[in-house]
Amino acid sequence: MALLDNDPHLPDELLRTRTRIFSEFLESSYREDIARLIRTDTTRLIVNIDDLRDYQREFADGLLKQPIEYLPAFDEALTQVIKLVVSDPEKQKDVDKGTIKSD
Repeated sequence: MALLDNDPHLPDELLRTRTRIFSEFLESSYREDIARLIRTDTTRLIVNIDDLRDYQREFADGLLKQPIEYLPAFDEALTQVIKLVVSDPEKQKDVDKGTIKSD
């Protein structure tokens, strides 16, 4: 509806809000898993949709029913959490270049 109102800020604002909520979820529920993946150079993080549903049902439903609307925010949130977790300067460069990212 907001797109019809010609409000150009809402999509960016909505993306930021979704990214923040996904980031909070990943940091609270998957930070240790992400750290382990980075230490072991593993590239796949399995996120249980039920964990997200328990945290924020609307976002779990959004990923399932409107992935184009929610996946960009999830991807950005994962990148943010990876940056928080990475302590190795060489791996931090990989994050900045985008070579460490979600599948």
